[in-house]
Amino acid sequence: MEEKNNPAPVQEPVPAGKRSALLRYMAILFIVAFILVVISLIMQINSSNDTISDLSSASTGALARAEELQQEVIDLRAQLDAANEEIDALTAEKEELLQKQQEAQTALDNAENQHDAYDALLTVLTAKPVEGDIAYAKAVQTAQNLREYLSPEAQALLDAHLNAQNEAEQ
Repeated sequence: MEEKNNPAPVQEPVPAGKRSALLRYMAILFIVAFILVVISLIMQINSSNDTISDLSSASTGALARAEELQQEVIDLRAQLDAANEEIDALTAEKEELLQKQQEAQTALDNAENQHDAYDALLTVLTAKPVEGDIAYAKAVQTAQNLREYLSPEAQALLDAHLNAQNEAEQ
């Protein structure tokens, strides 16, 4: 291969007038670029300030809303506590009423048993015992089963009558 000899281009010296014009041109370009950078910076600062202002007002609104919600939660908790107290009071009242109902039912059952016992005693005392009389035997059995509901005097009367009947049968 053949080598090419390219002589390096020779730089000719730039005349002083052209050099000073080139420096002025470059200085003007740097100043214009600097002014554009400063203007851009100022615009960015204004934009940032607007954004900060918007965010600040938004956060103030959010804080106000959070305070409202917190107050609402406090109010709802107070209502819940009042409702729970009312539920507790009503539950206690219900238990008391159930207890009274149970006592009344027991008293009613005792009264019915006492009525049945005295009714059976009356049947035993007024009936003429006949052999094979099922009604009389049932009245005697009922009176004996419910004797705890009879007064001591009525129990003594029943015992005396049954003893008299047994002696009469023998």
